[in-house]
Amino acid sequence: MGRKLKLVLMLKQMIVGGAEAQLVSLIRTLDRSRYDIHLCLFSETCVQREIIEAEGIPITVIPKRVKFDFIHLMRLTNWLARL
Repeated sequence: MGRKLKLVLMLKQMIVGGAEAQLVSLIRTLDRSRYDIHLCLFSETCVQREIIEAEGIPITVIPKRVKFDFIHLMRLTNWLARL
């Protein structure tokens, strides 16, 4: 098979909720032979960290402090470029 597609999932934080549960379910069901999955959070809050790391998904936290945080945007852009 060819090269894996990079899939970047981004969330503000991983709290207990519907969207977060759907994300964990998605991570568990995606074909790892086809996708190189990365999770980017904008807050340290991640109650499902152990579950996600057990699935072998790297978690990167790029903190966002205010609504229009240009430093956050620069860090996010740089991280995406390195991927």
